[in-house]
Amino acid sequence: MNGNGMPNCKWCGEPFLPVKDWQLFCCPRHCQDWHLHQRKSARQEKLFAKLRRRDEALAKLNNGELVQLVLDSRGTAEMRQRAKEVLAKIEINIPANANAKTGPIHTCKGCGRDTTNERFCSPKCRMKFFSSHQDVVADNGKKFVRRI
Repeated sequence: MNGNGMPNCKWCGEPFLPVKDWQLFCCPRHCQDWHLHQRKSARQEKLFAKLRRRDEALAKLNNGELVQLVLDSRGTAEMRQRAKEVLAKIEINIPANANAKTGPIHTCKGCGRDTTNERFCSPKCRMKFFSSHQDVVADNGKKFVRRI
């Protein structure tokens, strides 16, 4: 409250005539702005606390321990080699548009991959196919461009 008995808005600090006894803001917009600002401040403080904890944890580790942790997280050389061999043995047969359960399988005219589309697996293959057959000469000798 200021000297003339009117309360000051919590957001802008200007005096206002309250409609309700509990009113703290001069308008609903300032109420919303103040609450949004409080949420933003809380979010930022939470983020800064998280960053501080991470920095403190990293500061506790010396450089050699950090390098060892990274190397341990990657597994041993034998484990990586075994994973590479297992992944190489997996047979992957994915059609061009990866949705083979919806209909019959066709062969793309552009690249030859399997596709559920009747002619092409992608617009790029369509353009590649038609660019090689685009200029056509008709029976009467006139040249015309095939529309796609």
